[in-house]
Amino acid sequence: MKDKSYLSLDLDKISFADSTVLEYSINLSKKILKFKVDSVFYELDADGSGGLIGEVEFCFLNRRYFQQKQKQRMELK
Repeated sequence: MKDKSYLSLDLDKISFADSTVLEYSINLSKKILKFKVDSVFYELDADGSGGLIGEVEFCFLNRRYFQQKQKQRMELK
């Protein structure tokens, strides 16, 4: 099993310009978008310098949807 590290990245500093999407999935009922790219450029400094991060997986979700579901589960208990 692959070891996964989770980071919070500033989306304004990420460039997908030369990235290739390796895989993606969309779950409309749970409002989740996941995709994996071969690499992204991440800007580290204000002068635009940065570096490539290899094989990155992104997951975007609707936080309000999950908070509402969690609240409903707690009310049922």
